Amino acid sequence: MRPELKGQVVLICDDDLEKTVLDQIAYNGKGMVVGTQRRLGSTSNYDHDRKVIVSSALILTKDTKANHDREENRRKPLKRYKSSLASLPLKVRRELLAVNKEPTAETLKEVEVTTTDRSGIPFAMIKNWIKMGGSGDEKHGKYSQPSTAVQHVLDLSYVLACIQRPENPEKYARLREYLCDRNDNSKVVPYIILTTDGAGENTARHLQNVLPLVALFVKFDLDGIELHHYCPGHSKENPVEMLNRSEKRPIKGRVISSGNGTRQDMEKAKKAVASAIESTTHAGEPIHAIVVPAGSMPWKGEQERSKYEPDIIPHEELLAFVRARRGDKRPLDEEGGDWDLNLSYEWIDDDNDDRLGYADLEKMTKLLHNHLRHHSIYGVIILSLIHI
Repeated sequence: MRPELKGQVVLICDDDLEKTVLDQIAYNGKGMVVGTQRRLGSTSNYDHDRKVIVSSALILTKDTKANHDREENRRKPLKRYKSSLASLPLKVRRELLAVNKEPTAETLKEVEVTTTDRSGIPFAMIKNWIKMGGSGDEKHGKYSQPSTAVQHVLDLSYVLACIQRPENPEKYARLREYLCDRNDNSKVVPYIILTTDGAGENTARHLQNVLPLVALFVKFDLDGIELHHYCPGHSKENPVEMLNRSEKRPIKGRVISSGNGTRQDMEKAKKAVASAIESTTHAGEPIHAIVVPAGSMPWKGEQERSKYEPDIIPHEELLAFVRARRGDKRPLDEEGGDWDLNLSYEWIDDDNDDRLGYADLEKMTKLLHNHLRHHSIYGVIILSLIHI
């Protein structure tokens, strides 16, 4: 993101569902000795019904401490071995392409990077994952925070509220630089761009993932929101994957207890994970770990709640809404409810999910154009797929 756009546009790379092992050693598949037997440490705890989830977010910018240190020779350049072009900073890619129109594995064998545009200001949201009876398709527990578009929007809204609270003026100063309007620091940055790996709870193909973004758009009177996601098999190109590695490092070799799995025990586990993550850095920048409490958001007073809480129904109701309208073949505005879209629903009798998904995308675009007529703004919400 160009420096002159700071406070006007923010680009956030997001990755969800990095599960932290509880009640067992976190060792990421390395060889370890237990008693007299050598075996691999658990790479995850999918067989456990209680987890802590780390939702990582990276505000892309070249204005990081690590970049400045490398530019001033206080830190060694980054070395990339056998890199793909997509994993390198844009400037480096252009330099390589100027010399070699088709860089080979040999020309990409070792590349030194002084300033990278694939890093930025990190923050993480810490949540619960509690399944009833184990993993798989079992239902989530009462205080579980499953990965849904509704949860993501609530998470971001809570982060925006936290960084604006008067008791956190210094701690979240770097986040406010990018997430707040540069002309009015009490407002949210007017244009938000999100990139994700395109999982089911993120994809723009699903209407239940789009409507929460509309609620966010309306709540903060934004000029626009863009949602981009990577095509299958390319999520490794998302810069936030490197942040995941930084967050895992201080947790390796530790055992974090979930106690009896009560709400209080799980909140303690989340705070322990947050404390560990905040003890390290990424790109020389401190990682801001924000614990998102289970249950209703702990807004500080009615004024904060009305300013930051999006007007949106729970995920289960939203999903039921979408499914009902896919099956009844009637116009969406024939039934009452908070989400009457005033939009004709053209049913496609096709088992192909891609066709159904892109049909939904077309309807979303019409909806957004209708919505924008009522706002004096120059931007639009853009929901698209990118291929790299």
